Amino acid sequence: MSGLHRRPVSGCLDRIMAMTRLLHTDRQSALLLERAHVRVDDERVVCDTVDETVERTFNVPHANLAFLLLGQGTSLTQPAARQLADEGVVVGFTGTGGAPLLMASYAIYRPTDRLHRWIAVQPREDARLAAAREIQDRRVASLENIPERVSRVFETEAIADVLAKYRRNVGNAGDVDTLMGQEGRFCKDLYKHVAGEIFGIPRFKRDPGGRAGERQPDERARLLNEFIDQGNYLAYGLAAVGLWAHGIPAGLSALHGQSRAGGLVFDVADTFKDAFVLPVAGEVARKGPKDGREQEFRARLIDAFDEQRAMKHVFTNIDRMIEAGECA
Repeated sequence: MSGLHRRPVSGCLDRIMAMTRLLHTDRQSALLLERAHVRVDDERVVCDTVDETVERTFNVPHANLAFLLLGQGTSLTQPAARQLADEGVVVGFTGTGGAPLLMASYAIYRPTDRLHRWIAVQPREDARLAAAREIQDRRVASLENIPERVSRVFETEAIADVLAKYRRNVGNAGDVDTLMGQEGRFCKDLYKHVAGEIFGIPRFKRDPGGRAGERQPDERARLLNEFIDQGNYLAYGLAAVGLWAHGIPAGLSALHGQSRAGGLVFDVADTFKDAFVLPVAGEVARKGPKDGREQEFRARLIDAFDEQRAMKHVFTNIDRMIEAGECA
């Protein structure tokens, strides 16, 4: 018996727990909490909120949640953080208009097969280009199929020529730098048509971070710019969940690595974010400023993520990205 090697019990338990957890593809995409205290109560994760003079306690469905975003005035206890980590929930901390700081546990078991496959693809320039092309092809396909499902106003026909032109340019790009340039021009054309032709917000100027707020032609354009920022941050969180679940480092990018840290998050988010964020942001922003608009936008976007199973898109597109690189 002394010559036998036993697998550590903790390692076995980690694997058993991983197999019994709900797959991220089947979970609620995201939950946003503001001005709340997140804690553990009798092995449940709960949040306490105060509305004027009334204090309420709600359950946080941590076993069925992929991404928890904690906004202003929110606190998190250590036991709650531990329980969220045990269920593989990625947590983001964010303030108004700010990019979230993401936190994920690396203490639990995650499969590594896709990590090994992506490591074999990413260093090869031809394979990385093929993966980047697939990412942008998925971006176009999602814009053709999803927006009209999440917005009553969006008309895909209005951007058909923009999408067709970009699909051709993606196929003709001979290297990643050329594709990056094509992507920049595509984004400008897309925002112009979506804002002006679909939602009636002319002369819109997209400026990440809201720095163009004072130069926007009107309040609706300012709202649209802010909503795109906030929606993109939520999409980045979902993309980060997918990469984290596969153990793939965000720095091993296909397209955005030279321009942004953690570029693979932005690559994966490209495959779906425009299709969800732009139609919801435009439909809410066109109503003009009013108390509660920001909350309305975020609630509608998170509902759209769940109704259209955005997390499934994330995992499917990660697989397609890897397969495209392997076939190069």
